[in-house]
Amino acid sequence: MRLGRAATFGTVVLAALFAGCTPSQDSTQPSTPINAPAPPIAATDLPAAPLVNTVWRVTTANRAPGTLFVFLSNGTLMMTSCVEVYRLATWKAESADTLTIVEDTAVQYTADIQALSQGSLSLRLNLRTEQVDLTLEPAKAPFVCPDLPR
Repeated sequence: MRLGRAATFGTVVLAALFAGCTPSQDSTQPSTPINAPAPPIAATDLPAAPLVNTVWRVTTANRAPGTLFVFLSNGTLMMTSCVEVYRLATWKAESADTLTIVEDTAVQYTADIQALSQGSLSLRLNLRTEQVDLTLEPAKAPFVCPDLPR
């Protein structure tokens, strides 16, 4: 069972990185409408190279285990964890230290990049009713979600 979950997780991450996060359309399955992917971000608009196309693991306490963020260069943001299904959102750089994230048609917020280097990322999410500070580090492979209590 553990191998199956790891294989599924690995498939999602690989699909996001190598297939451009283009979901397949299955007319038999209802889907949640999402915004069209943001247009590709020009290199001059990027906050800094380490942010993009890196799998970032959230290290902040009290977050779901294995929470990952992947800011793809085509403007897609993939968010997932060991206990949640993945979410595809869009993102764009407003400035060198401010991002706009659109999770669905009703949820849009900014994120301030407080620190960014090859080995760490610090974000402040400016949500509707609160600010959430996150620290992240590049995820290291191999990674398997831990067995969680049932």
